[in-house]
Amino acid sequence: MNYPFVRRHSPQAIRKKPKLKGQDIQTTKKACEKFKEFPTTIINFVEGTRFTIAQQKSQSSPYIHLLKPKSGGIAIVIKELQKELSGILNVTIHYSQPLTFWKYFQGDYSTITVHYELLPLPSDLIGDYYENRNFRRYFQKWLNLLWKRKDLLLDELGRAIY
Repeated sequence: MNYPFVRRHSPQAIRKKPKLKGQDIQTTKKACEKFKEFPTTIINFVEGTRFTIAQQKSQSSPYIHLLKPKSGGIAIVIKELQKELSGILNVTIHYSQPLTFWKYFQGDYSTITVHYELLPLPSDLIGDYYENRNFRRYFQKWLNLLWKRKDLLLDELGRAIY
């Protein structure tokens, strides 16, 4: 299926093996080249990992229901596939109870609410994330605002269920 899995290396690992620096960027760019050849859907889990209270605390996340978003990968995808992308499908999933992967496949859940919206892809979201600091700040600000809206939506959905 050609799923690209990006390995993120710690700063300590990169110091020990400098050749590791930038591998995640190259993996993402290489995957984008393949995706140009045929219609596809790209799914980017911007938080990078599953939500846990421990993760949230260790990040000092400003969000109630979310981890901090990681913007580098999505910025690369948007730049590399700008001609192929028709927009960003922003999906938010709310679970009425904490849900594990195993519980989901067993059908052991009560209510799952899926909210989605198709966001336009304006030209100001296309830039060189790793070489242009101003663009990187702008892109991070855009994604953080999107995350703030997502966090508020999750809060509303949680109140609506109880």
